[in-house]
Amino acid sequence: MSPRQILFRGIGLGLLASSLLLGLFLGFVSWYSRTDRILPGVVVGKTPVGGMALSQARVRLFGAQVGRSPVLAGAGGTGAGAGGGPAAAAGAGARAWEATLRWGDRTWPLNLREVGALPDVNGALREARSLGRRGSLMRQATAFLAGIVHGYYVPDDAELRTEALTQRLTKIAEELGRPALDATYHFESDTVSEEATGQTLDIAASVVAIRRALRQGQREIDLIVREVEPQVRRVDLSQGKRYEAARFTTPILAADPGRLQNIAIAVRKISGIAIKPGQVFSFNDVVGPRDAEHGWAQANELFQGEFVRGYGGGICQVSSTLYNAVLLGGLEIKERYHHDRPLQYVEPGRDATVAWNVLDFKFRNNTDTMLLVSARIVAGTPQEIEVVLYAPEPPGPVDISLEAGDIRYFPPELEEIPDRTLSANQRHVEDEGHYGIEVKIYRVFTEGGKERRELVSHDKYRPKAGKVRIGVDNVPGSERLFAPGIR
Repeated sequence: MSPRQILFRGIGLGLLASSLLLGLFLGFVSWYSRTDRILPGVVVGKTPVGGMALSQARVRLFGAQVGRSPVLAGAGGTGAGAGGGPAAAAGAGARAWEATLRWGDRTWPLNLREVGALPDVNGALREARSLGRRGSLMRQATAFLAGIVHGYYVPDDAELRTEALTQRLTKIAEELGRPALDATYHFESDTVSEEATGQTLDIAASVVAIRRALRQGQREIDLIVREVEPQVRRVDLSQGKRYEAARFTTPILAADPGRLQNIAIAVRKISGIAIKPGQVFSFNDVVGPRDAEHGWAQANELFQGEFVRGYGGGICQVSSTLYNAVLLGGLEIKERYHHDRPLQYVEPGRDATVAWNVLDFKFRNNTDTMLLVSARIVAGTPQEIEVVLYAPEPPGPVDISLEAGDIRYFPPELEEIPDRTLSANQRHVEDEGHYGIEVKIYRVFTEGGKERRELVSHDKYRPKAGKVRIGVDNVPGSERLFAPGIR
């Protein structure tokens, strides 16, 4: 055999052997990718997991996590020198997934996984197993070799999820929170109730404290709770003579028991409230939620222009009466809404509707003296709601009045409905509807013969269509002559 033949035969055998080896390698890679084993050369964090099955890698990672985490190690983990192996690590971890938040003698569990205080082992393993399993078989084989030669790194750093932690603390804050109580004046007995300090969970400061404690390996963490000082103290309420700053009354025209009960509750809640200079008064904050649990009764109230039964029906008359007293006292309106339709107990443009957690009436004491709110139900026919604002000093020389201007009326549409039960030419008004009104309210300040006008509000009450039933002849098809329309 000539040297050339020997050379070609050697090359052929070499190629055949290479092809067989490549085929065997590709077959091995194909088999490997169908297992749950991680590619060789993979390191998660500081832990080598290459070539391991997922279950083995999970135990290895957990053991390493316990060993290097001050929080977990403090729970009896398997750090350097700890005995028991992977099973002991898993048992220790089961006790270590929670820290304890505390304040005083109260405690709350904190799931460290939920707030991201622990590395995401499962997420890191999913990323590690996905390596070398994408693309064609040749691409997977290339990735396999790269793992052997160069290796792969998958981070497992924990990042405290502030949003999740804040949500947990917000729920705790609802349990811990206690509002401060201002001192109030009781006009009937001429006495003053004591103020009380409140408390609130400082969520932002508690997040910082929790992050610091976890880094130091602490599993019991003190929350940061702040005292809330009352705005008005007993000493602020002078027992000396008080001067009337503004007064307004409205008649109670609908005197059903539920409405009267709600009015009485709302009057009692706002009466005696003191408002310091610069302080903002919120009707909803003072009166509180309206439901049966808080003593409110069901009564008629306006909703989308219609009267419906609801808890707290009637308190809008209290807020509207207070609103007018506030206007006459020259105070600054911060938030106010009008009803869907004009009301009988107050002129259009001078009402103030409220709804718990939806609509509020707020004003600011923009004077330099403290004001006291007096509210009561005055006996008579009809009864009246009276709201008076008192100040420790006599009012100044400015006279304040309210005027309505630019009033426009919008008549309601009238829908005609054919009715076979009525004879021809008979009409039955089912709903009169109501007029719509557009009105501007001005506050007029008069001092020394000079006037200054201030636009307070520009309200538009939409008209409500009425309905009238029209008699038709008992002739088939005659009702088509009376299609609904506008009259």
